[in-house]
Amino acid sequence: MIGTFRLWNQCNPLKSRCQAFGKLENAGDRVALILFPSLEFYVSLFGILKRGAVGIPCLPLFGPEAIEYRLTRAEAKMAIVTEEKKNLIDKNMVPHVISDKELLKLIQNESASYKINTSAKTLAMIQFSSGTTGAPKPVYYNHEAAALTTVNARLCVNLREDDRYFCTSSPAWGCGIWYGSVAPLTFGTAIGAYSGKFDPETLLKALEHFEITNMSAAPLVYRMLRNCGKIDTFSTIGSFLPI
Repeated sequence: MIGTFRLWNQCNPLKSRCQAFGKLENAGDRVALILFPSLEFYVSLFGILKRGAVGIPCLPLFGPEAIEYRLTRAEAKMAIVTEEKKNLIDKNMVPHVISDKELLKLIQNESASYKINTSAKTLAMIQFSSGTTGAPKPVYYNHEAAALTTVNARLCVNLREDDRYFCTSSPAWGCGIWYGSVAPLTFGTAIGAYSGKFDPETLLKALEHFEITNMSAAPLVYRMLRNCGKIDTFSTIGSFLPI
């Protein structure tokens, strides 16, 4: 469990450290995030956004070719990666690579104060969406996407400040980024996320342990929960749920 105060106080040192290294000299520089949900992921994500840099979230389960395609297409200048993926990143492709094991040590002595200089139209994120044809296509999000997402989170997801909200989508995808990470935190809502290879029984234990009150998931997740043998009956009221 990660407190908001701790998270926010570690985002600013990340911005300062990146600038001190000369790794993100310019607003708009692009940073790949090849991390599972973790303290390191959220510190990186929000530190990048507050810096005015651009995040490129990638699923750590991707193979070398998928990662290379995304980093090259998005012109990444820096990558923050799992320790296991660090050696897969060619320095000729991305000049600066930091592993999740190094990250918090690198920023621990940096200043927690930082002046933010972004606007609603500042580019925030490049997410690659796998279409039905051809190579994955980049989707560009500005900072204003956060405000637009909160409306949907409130009216469609019924998100409330006192919820404990769980989105099963990886933050490598748009749903996991905006509805699983950014929108809930704008309300101060606690979020849960799944890290690593999905297992329905692990999810069920987490929902109970963390007392989750609101969850969003794709139909596939509900099918896997239904088929895992731990729940006898699913009921839906009001509309058809195609699982």
